[in-house]
Amino acid sequence: GEKVILNQVIDRRLSSMRPVGVLTNLNHEGLLDSLGARVIDRLQMDGGMWVNFDWESYRKNVSHLRIVK
Repeated sequence: GEKVILNQVIDRRLSSMRPVGVLTNLNHEGLLDSLGARVIDRLQMDGGMWVNFDWESYRKNVSHLRIVK
């Protein structure tokens, strides 16, 4: 399923020496459970790092994004 597809995408990009970025709502433990330790290890090789974006959502402050019916 999805795990296999994500693993293939990550593998192909890393094999081609292309950058890989992962944007998720999961924390590190959740992503580890979802993708597996081997994938996380591969994402962190050659200086890959985990960066937390932990500020509040910007969406609630943007009036033009609200749908008017």
